[in-house]
Amino acid sequence: MGYGGQDCLADPADFNHTLRELRDQAKLQYVDRYGHDDFLYDIRAKEDVYDDLIGVFKSIMGRQSATA
Repeated sequence: MGYGGQDCLADPADFNHTLRELRDQAKLQYVDRYGHDDFLYDIRAKEDVYDDLIGVFKSIMGRQSATA
């Protein structure tokens, strides 16, 4: 789950509530210079966000195929 320091649309109380509900099911990523849309449209979103996210997915897929 990602959030940015410049995100005027995300309510910190809602974000913290969601984070508590998800507990260890969520990986948290904070990017100080990102606003709400920057996670999709920033020129560096691939490096700042998606390379790590794809790594998480690959790790999960590797664990699932090892137990299958």
